[in-house]
Amino acid sequence: KISATVSTGKLDNGWAATVSGARTVGDGYVDGTEFSGFSYFINIAKDFNEDHQLSFTAFGAQQRHGQRQNALPMEIYRLSERGTRFNQDWGYRNGD
Repeated sequence: KISATVSTGKLDNGWAATVSGARTVGDGYVDGTEFSGFSYFINIAKDFNEDHQLSFTAFGAQQRHGQRQNALPMEIYRLSERGTRFNQDWGYRNGD
């Protein structure tokens, strides 16, 4: 995971801005459960006086990940050469 944040703090003119982003990737413990994601946060704010502030915020996270959908009897995992990493929802079939 890598992330960065930049923030101006409140400036003398009442403006403030913060931008943050992060990237996460991994291969997952179970076969076929790789994941990747990017998240972001942006805030821009303006103080007009002691009682009034306007703030705009945007945030989000795009992600992609593999899954193991089906629970199997423990015997299937014991017999598999991949053990608990076995994932019947992922892999090759007839070489494809």
